[in-house]
Amino acid sequence: MHYLKGIKKTISLIALTAFILVNSVYAAPNHNSLRPILKSTISDDTSYRVFRAGVNDYIDTHPVDPYAPLRGTPSLRRKTAELINREVLRFSRLRISSDDVTVSLGTTGLLELLSRIFCNIEGAALKSEEERDLIALSERAKPLYSQKSVFGRAGGLEAENPKMIVIDSLDIEADKLEGLLTQASEKGIIVVFLDNDSSHRNISQVYELLDRKEAYRVNTVIITDISRRFGLAEYNVGAFVTFNKAIISAYNAAAGGSIAAVSQNTQAGFQRLIESQPGPAAETQEAGEIRTVDNPEVINLTFRHMEPDPTLSINPVGMLDKHGLPQIFRDPDSAFQKTLSAVLESSPEKISSIDNISISEYEKAFAKAQDLGILAKLEEADRSYAGLLLTQYPNDRETFLQKLLDESNPEIVNILQEALGQLNAYEIMALWVVFNVKKMHVGAPGFARDPTGMEALRLPEKRLTLKEIEEELLDAGVFFAKDVFGLSFVRENVASGFYGSKPVGQDVLTALQLINGREVAVAVPKPYYVGYKSSILGAGIPLKNIAFFNTRTSENWVPTPDEAKEAFDKLSPDAQKVLLLTTPDNPSGTAVPQDAIEKLLEFAVRNDAFIIFDVAYARLLFEEKLPANLGEICRNIFNRLESEKGFKQRKGINDASDLTKYFLIMQTQSKELLHPGSRLGVAISGNTVFIQKLREIKILDADPVAKKAQAIIYGASHADYAKKYIQEHNAYLERNVNHICAVLKGLGIHYIKPEGAFYILFRIGEGPYIRFSFAGPFADIIQVMARIERLYPQWKAEEKYVNFTSDDLFKEAAITSVSGNAFGAPENKEEEAAIEARHRAGKSI
Repeated sequence: MHYLKGIKKTISLIALTAFILVNSVYAAPNHNSLRPILKSTISDDTSYRVFRAGVNDYIDTHPVDPYAPLRGTPSLRRKTAELINREVLRFSRLRISSDDVTVSLGTTGLLELLSRIFCNIEGAALKSEEERDLIALSERAKPLYSQKSVFGRAGGLEAENPKMIVIDSLDIEADKLEGLLTQASEKGIIVVFLDNDSSHRNISQVYELLDRKEAYRVNTVIITDISRRFGLAEYNVGAFVTFNKAIISAYNAAAGGSIAAVSQNTQAGFQRLIESQPGPAAETQEAGEIRTVDNPEVINLTFRHMEPDPTLSINPVGMLDKHGLPQIFRDPDSAFQKTLSAVLESSPEKISSIDNISISEYEKAFAKAQDLGILAKLEEADRSYAGLLLTQYPNDRETFLQKLLDESNPEIVNILQEALGQLNAYEIMALWVVFNVKKMHVGAPGFARDPTGMEALRLPEKRLTLKEIEEELLDAGVFFAKDVFGLSFVRENVASGFYGSKPVGQDVLTALQLINGREVAVAVPKPYYVGYKSSILGAGIPLKNIAFFNTRTSENWVPTPDEAKEAFDKLSPDAQKVLLLTTPDNPSGTAVPQDAIEKLLEFAVRNDAFIIFDVAYARLLFEEKLPANLGEICRNIFNRLESEKGFKQRKGINDASDLTKYFLIMQTQSKELLHPGSRLGVAISGNTVFIQKLREIKILDADPVAKKAQAIIYGASHADYAKKYIQEHNAYLERNVNHICAVLKGLGIHYIKPEGAFYILFRIGEGPYIRFSFAGPFADIIQVMARIERLYPQWKAEEKYVNFTSDDLFKEAAITSVSGNAFGAPENKEEEAAIEARHRAGKSI
């Protein structure tokens, strides 16, 4: 027992844990009767062929979806739960629900996010490693967790007082498991088991202990590297199981919509891989289900009180779960009731009331129809029918709207009647409810599949070389900076391959703390993207160093240097000041003009502040507006500084390019070109030291499918195509928003006209702002606004408009939206009156 030498006689919890685990390393693994299934049934080459077929089939059958938060996640979660059950049920009688499984980026990314959730992250980047909460790692866990957590120092199992212990399932004997879980639960330590071996040794015993004792479920997580199981580690797909709902909730708040799942194309490939595996053993008995608990005790205070991104709930099942069946679907004369009646008349199974269907049945029916391809057929038929009506009644808007609202689509009736062979009438009814709500969902598909873009997503015969892709991504970033913003950069100015802008933002703020060795304070103008708060908190910046400041509605919510200074003055005087500026903005669609950006950047230079430009929708601009030329702005500022003696020398500014060190461009490339879930974030700055640090600490990495697609589309070779694509899409979005504004103006409803992106803020009567996406098909936009036109007089007569909310919009009209208050949309009635006067004068805002 030489490894115990020096340990104090009074053994602490962690020393005892170390003894147990290190001792178990030398124990010979016992594989009696355990049947590994993955490695023995599929080779790496076969894995890639199956994966590629799944991705390419998805590309062939799905349209580009402009805004589909987590569209494929429930299905992949369900498939992953089935896979884990299929394996564990070979030596256990327990069943895992899909509600207990979260699929996300690879296991390293999962561990980093979990360390933020369980360890004290506030100011952690400024502490020495010895001062941070410890993450204790067993021997086999260390190679997997190759990068140390920024917020929790990764130490060996001899470390004292860890907050999180990470153990490979092979590093502990089964008879020691209960003692470990008992001690960990008593001390409030989270235990993460890595189930990365195909034999799953000891994992079945872990599940049995979790089933037997509720206390163990509070602080236990089991992580599986799905991609590594199939020999496709570079595709970076992991999953974790926990029976503590509070952990799932905290993870969703930490991750947000951006990184709560992997890209849709990759999801499709892994679903196909999972489906290719053999079913459960014939002798498997019926399993029991472990009961889930909801206990936040192990979660640190920052994440315990962090609000989740409200946009995550914008989906039919989520809205039905919250509100029940919308009133509009209870109308016996609606197209919904007519279609259902026509279908159910042909079925021997009668259902008296749709209200008898539970939310879980809605979800199951919708998922089943999606798997069977019925959902895609319904979507295509719905778009075709709306297009046919537009052709038949191009100049008769009233007749078109009446038919669209009141007639059942005969093609949809036929599809649903045929589906009775695969779905029962009970499932048809649930599916049709969700499908109708989905049409009003902000993520309704709005663009026909684009052949060039989709071909970029198609996988080649041979596996992609990651090094080549990374180089292509850097070159694409260099070209993007020059082509869009007029900046002459090189590869060293670009960090790419992040999984969306949310992890970019977190890593940027973390890198600033690490480089400067001091506090960072962030000012964010209102309204702001709702995910910013959790991103900033998730970087370890305390609330006292975050300021969300008001801007003027009459100025289209564009911040001024004076407003930024006032916000900075409320923050720590010794902190590095950061202004987070979005253009065009989500939720308002505000585009910050070039002269305003120039004033803000000069303010930043003079005050040693730093600006993060979030340009997720950089070129989605209306009325022929162009993105700000940052290269020209830097030259203008530099020329003004020429006349100020000594200023440039004090600041170390020798030419205009030095001014690019005062800002960073943060972009989510999938937003602008609208590729289905192929999220990929990029950071660009003139500060190469900063960019290098970003590359070092980047943990949440996009997968090769998204990387290859974005490298192709954003490269110089596709510049003309990308410009044409964006130009056409801008015209399409502008048509949608012009129709919305015309209807709202006609009804006297207050709104802020967007200048870009695809969101609009409006308010019904005296209610709060409502954020609505107009990325859907024009026919859907017409239908949405027709419902508002038809129902608004009734709402006004019944005085419902007095405090009309986004929830009311769903309950009364089946239109999904988000409260503008969630985005910090300011409310100033006097300014709104001035805006209304400008509307009446025919001026845009």
